[in-house]
Amino acid sequence: MFKMNKLLSKHIQPLGYPKDTGPESKKLKVVDVAATDITKPDADECPLVISGALVKCFGSEEREMLQSEALSRVRDYINANQLYHDSSNTSVLCGSKLEELFGCESIPFSGISDMMANHLFRKS
Repeated sequence: MFKMNKLLSKHIQPLGYPKDTGPESKKLKVVDVAATDITKPDADECPLVISGALVKCFGSEEREMLQSEALSRVRDYINANQLYHDSSNTSVLCGSKLEELFGCESIPFSGISDMMANHLFRKS
């Protein structure tokens, strides 16, 4: 009788438990720590050197900042001065600071990051 329970217990599972897929489910997964720790930082994580014109536009003494921070400062300036050209917010009228920085009177909102690329430089 005890021998029969031992043989049948391998084939009977309690209800509500997921089916065991075999020895693969019991093995620990090996994670390559070296591959996960040593990754190239994103371009947005490294501080970039900003041009003199951009420093003058921001009115600060900072010569390095993240690209995302520089873009958010320009967007904050646009929002604070209500420089949107139309109601759909697809283009921006450049104020005096942005006109001096970008060299144009208006710019599409999507083109701001492209124009900012001329004023952000990687450290050598």
